[in-house]
Amino acid sequence: MANADAAFGLRPMGLNVDKQTNIYAVDATAASAIYLYDPVTLTGTADANGIPEVRLCTIADTTTANMSPIMGVVVGVASSKEGTQLQDDNKYIAATPGAGKYVIVCDDPDATFAVQEDGNLGVAGVGNNFRLVIAAGNATSGISKTEIDSSTAGANVGLTNVKVLRLIQSPDNAVGTNANWEVQIADHQLRGPTAGV
Repeated sequence: MANADAAFGLRPMGLNVDKQTNIYAVDATAASAIYLYDPVTLTGTADANGIPEVRLCTIADTTTANMSPIMGVVVGVASSKEGTQLQDDNKYIAATPGAGKYVIVCDDPDATFAVQEDGNLGVAGVGNNFRLVIAAGNATSGISKTEIDSSTAGANVGLTNVKVLRLIQSPDNAVGTNANWEVQIADHQLRGPTAGV
């Protein structure tokens, strides 16, 4: 049976919300929407409350100048902050959202994620690093459509985003086109980039 072509972003595996997530402000002028399970990067500043600011990662081409390291993956979206109380009333953060938008991010550099590939990296891809393809998410479900770019296998530090660890063991998943893989962020902002094998 063929694997379903249904990208779902980077879904954390075995997430411990209390220990692996933090709240981040969203860049008020960000040009791209942020969906659940999208990778985000720090902007280098914070909001008026001192909460670090993030935006959607940039993966434009194969030069480091046009790629941003990953701080983590969005696992919750909130449109307002009242002290420490987050109100989850939006499914995703639209482009140019204005001030006062927040996301909950799995920012643990040791976290692993399930993600679909866009082609067929095969068993030879295990242990290798790959770039991601970041596409606009589903505005109805609020879910990301980010997936592994199967054509970008390589050990290049700083030019890849995730390291493939293993195939997700599931009856509806097999090595082949659109397979789902367990990955770890290879270019994390809390830990320097790591080479593939």
